[in-house]
Formats: sequence, structure tokens, C-alpha cells
Amino acid sequence: MGYRLSRRQFLATTSAAASACFAAKPWSTAFAEATSRPRTRAILLGTAGGPLPKPSRYQTSHVVIVDDHPYLIDCGDGVGYRLVQAGVKLRDLRYIFVTHLHSDHIGSYFPLLEEAWLSGMNGPLDVYAPPPMEQMTKSWFDTIRYEMNIRIQDGFPPFEDHVHVHEVREPGLIFQDERVRVTSVIVHHPPIAPAFAFRLDGSDRSIGFSGDTSKSDDLIALAKNADVLVHEVEDMAAVDKLIRSMPGRNVEAGLKHHYETHTSSEDVGKIAAAANVKKLVLSHLSPTADDPNLPDVVLEAAQKDFAGEIVVGTDLMEI
Repeated sequence: MGYRLSRRQFLATTSAAASACFAAKPWSTAFAEATSRPRTRAILLGTAGGPLPKPSRYQTSHVVIVDDHPYLIDCGDGVGYRLVQAGVKLRDLRYIFVTHLHSDHIGSYFPLLEEAWLSGMNGPLDVYAPPPMEQMTKSWFDTIRYEMNIRIQDGFPPFEDHVHVHEVREPGLIFQDERVRVTSVIVHHPPIAPAFAFRLDGSDRSIGFSGDTSKSDDLIALAKNADVLVHEVEDMAAVDKLIRSMPGRNVEAGLKHHYETHTSSEDVGKIAAAANVKKLVLSHLSPTADDPNLPDVVLEAAQKDFAGEIVVGTDLMEI
């Protein structure tokens, strides 16, 4: 004969379960969040452009979470800290996608591998990146071999063979599993080549990432009708002023790089409009990401050509 709960027992049990689920927030708020949260969502881990440390923004990195599975895009300095702050367990990392090999996009790639290993990951970890990332990764393991062997003697399982680098040289479909499809195009960011933009399509949302690029027709095609486009942006007037103030900097070369291989706040709205995206998220803010006036400057310029929703990203913002 089955066991039947009394009405009082039933109410007590369901009340306790509800309390456990929603203890941190009011019931109505927690329930609404649980039922409305998309299956495919993005967290902006680092929103500053450029190689120099900033007081309040980390270097570029973003994570797309699909049904609680993280897919990391770029690994700027501090990415491990930001992942932990965002509630992502480092041992759960299985996929990393790198747009290009500038230092502000891979500054914490190598430390992250060891941090994930020491956090309990027992592989595999698949990395999709332009060449020569495979050789760079092998060289890094050689660099830390002394310390790595000490960790293994302390009881950690070997991890080097669990890291698989897949070098991406051509545009197209680069990855697909049961949760997400990742496609790429080559964008214009010399002297680095190839440099990529990525689009991740989950079952309910599509999210594009520009990487670093000037205005790109291929990127517009990639992002066509996407739910979200996370795009780099630069205030070119501030870029001009900063570069001219830097002692020892070749001003002509510096201005050429920024004007020809990055996206201005005037162009980013045009890109979003041409791609017909639902939401434009401005990230990789440059050149002075901590300038309190920068968000208003780039937002005002982008709004001139894009009538949709525009968000100026901040670290740990969820999209």
C-alpha cells in the first residue's frame, strides 16, 4: 500500500521546498526570474578595451551560458576572477573561443587553464582559436612544467593532455553540440590575421560577438536578425587625444591602427541597423574605459543610426 501524506504534512513539505528554492529573494521575484530567464544568456565578464589595467573594468571576455553550460569568448586579464564572481565554476569550463590573439583578449588564457585544472576539472577542454594558439599553448605547458609536476606530486591528476586546441583558419561553422551552434567570419583587424567574429545560436536566442574590427559587411551578415550583438566601440576623438599625449608613441601608426581596424561610436549604430539586431550591447570600451563620460558619448553617437535597444556594457552585466 502506498504512503499518503496528510494535508498538514503536504503543506509543510511544499512550504519547506518553496522556502529552500526562494530563500534569498521574495517568492514572487524568484519565481518570475526562474520562469522568465532565457535558456541562452550572456554575461559580460570584462568590458574594457586595450592592454592597460583599469580600476573598475577588466579586459575583454564574455561567457554565454546555455542550460547552465558555459561557453567562454575571449580571455582578457582577470577572466578567472570574473567567472567566479559571475557564479561560473572553473571546473565546469569545457569550451573556449578566442576571436584573436591580442594580449587584451588572451591575457588570462594561460592562467585560466591552470586555475580550471586546480579547481577540479578533469577535462576535456576544447579551445577554438586562430593560429599559432596550439604552439603557444604547448610552450606554456613547457614553461610551467616544473610547477605543474609539483602539483601532480601533491595529488592533482595530469591535465595537459586534456587541453585540445583547434586552430581556426577559415570562416564558417566551427562548433556545434546539442545546445549551441557557433559560426564565425573573418573581420578586419590588421596586422592580426585572421581575426574572427562569432555568433552563438541556442534554441531560444542568438548572440553575436564582434571581436575587434572596423565596420565589416561580413560581420553584418553574420549578425543578421540576431537577438543580441555585443560589439566593440571606440570614441575616436578620445583616441586621438590619448595617442598624441603618449610619450614615445608613433602617433601616425597609432592613429592608423585605431581608425582603420576598430569601430567608432558613429559606425556601431549603423552596423546594428544594417544587421537588424534586436539589441546592441557596447563593450570593449576604448580608449578610456573608466571615463564616467564615455558611456554617454558612445551611446549618443550610436543612437543616431540605430533605433533599437542599446546597452552600454558593464562588467558582470547579464544580457
